[in-house]
Amino acid sequence: MDRMAPLCMALFLLCVLRVGARPNFVIIMADDLGYNDLGYTGNPDIQTPNLDKLAGQSVRFEQFYSHPTCAPTRASLLTGRNFMKTGVWGVHGARDYLSRDETTFADVLRWSGYKTGMFGKWHNGKTDGYHPWDRGFQEACKTDLYDYFDNSATCNGKSRWAPGWTIQRITDWSIDFIDRHANHQEFLLYIPLMTPHLGKTWYGETEFWHAPEANVDKYRQIGFSEGTARLYGMIDFMDWNMGRIFDRLDQLEIADNTVVMFFSDNGPIGKELVPAWEWERRNPDMLHGNKGEVWENGIRSPLYVRWSGRFEPATVKRGIVQVEDIFPTLMELAETQGGDKPLDGKSLAPLLFNPTEVSNEWRWRTIYRTIESPEWTRAGGIYELLPDWSTDKSGLKFGFEGRWAIRQGRWKYLNINGGQLLYDIWNDPSEKTPVWDWQKIGELDAWIQKWWDGILESPLSFSVNPFYIGWRFDSMIFMMGTVEKSNDIEVRSHNVQGFVKKGSFLKYKLVVLKAAKYTVKITKWGAWKGDAEVNVNCGGVWSSTSGFVEGDVIGQINLQTAGNSCWMEFRIQSGTGFFAADILRFQEILTN
Repeated sequence: MDRMAPLCMALFLLCVLRVGARPNFVIIMADDLGYNDLGYTGNPDIQTPNLDKLAGQSVRFEQFYSHPTCAPTRASLLTGRNFMKTGVWGVHGARDYLSRDETTFADVLRWSGYKTGMFGKWHNGKTDGYHPWDRGFQEACKTDLYDYFDNSATCNGKSRWAPGWTIQRITDWSIDFIDRHANHQEFLLYIPLMTPHLGKTWYGETEFWHAPEANVDKYRQIGFSEGTARLYGMIDFMDWNMGRIFDRLDQLEIADNTVVMFFSDNGPIGKELVPAWEWERRNPDMLHGNKGEVWENGIRSPLYVRWSGRFEPATVKRGIVQVEDIFPTLMELAETQGGDKPLDGKSLAPLLFNPTEVSNEWRWRTIYRTIESPEWTRAGGIYELLPDWSTDKSGLKFGFEGRWAIRQGRWKYLNINGGQLLYDIWNDPSEKTPVWDWQKIGELDAWIQKWWDGILESPLSFSVNPFYIGWRFDSMIFMMGTVEKSNDIEVRSHNVQGFVKKGSFLKYKLVVLKAAKYTVKITKWGAWKGDAEVNVNCGGVWSSTSGFVEGDVIGQINLQTAGNSCWMEFRIQSGTGFFAADILRFQEILTN
């Protein structure tokens, strides 16, 4: 009988799915939301009635894991694969680009007949070829990161002013998308929020949380500090907007044929911005750590999945699930297949249809979690690199401190500051008391070493993605995305900078789609003025331009040959001083 169980389950799921039309999908991902940041998960103060109601109507996963930071979780969500296999290995510095060799769930669902839309924070590529409208989303509005009021969004490649509170505009766009497709075509709606990520500086403040005064003042009146009041007001406001979406599904009478998912990209942050007692009250389960760490509070998130009339509300307590599982879950529920690469996730459908029957396959599952950047063998900043790691990864080593964990059944094994720590998560979810079982530690250490070898063997791990020239009139190169550079230039999160001299250089991978004549411009600041040269090599054919750079124009370049494997070098020819820059632009010179 045991050997027949998988076949019986497959036949059961097929029959259930065939009862009606394929479902719509609404996937909502919060940003930096803590496990205990909702009323349903135990927060005694934040008012989240709409998300609490969703939780009560859903299959709830208590052991759901995202990754410790933003872009990695998004890459794994979109592809069903560990982010390090997808070309993503950072949150900025152009290391957040999802390789175009990867297939997204939007690609697959679009090919299978779904209308696809995305509204909110993208964070998996900022230049042509990597935008959401290039990755399977037929309609997409990408908001400017962490501007919570009067946002400069980009929708399908065109600028769109988003006045007022950004989350309201995201919600408006989402509702409009639902309205236009509710009764005509199955749809996928992906809503990656920015809430409650810290916002950009306002009026001389440090990074802080932002929300309407009415929402914030509610928590000031309770007696919370300004930081906690703003954070709670922000989550409160998010809940109200999500309620608008849920209400719209009800009003259009499509809630019963719409799968709604809600979770967060990683754990909370901001401990230093609030009093210690408020941080502890925010985290009643006393989970250890925060965003950017592989402790439980950095990677555990609520996951709610609702399909009214199909999924019975219940809590899955011991099943270990991860963000990579969402891709294959969508594929199974949509009765389609897609992607030509092995997935690291597996469909949650068996747990969704039978949440009280958690087999050992789920209870004793093995998953891996790491922060995005490994330790390397020579000094350098977070986005420094050996010459093109995509072909030479010998400088990478395993054992980077405080940056990895393996979860296997009840056990969680971490390496923190060189120390080996083992915890029994079933009995110690707060990771307070290490278990000194050296045999188990040795077993798990062997598991993760083997996994790491597989990561290094993956062609896209720790590679730098190419920039595309000729995709449209104005092509951009984010200068942080260099594959090789001189030692006097430092790669930062959002720019490159250093005290340069003759011979200082940066190199980039390019894909030239269109042989044409281009004006080359640079966005720079700092005291440096001098001559610069840009050289492009496509298949052995060189093109060059140079000039004295006082403003933004370097010169004009005639790219005679298009190609998929081109290289570009930016080189300082004269002048010394502090140099900082972020964008090179290739603007096609149009002729009649």
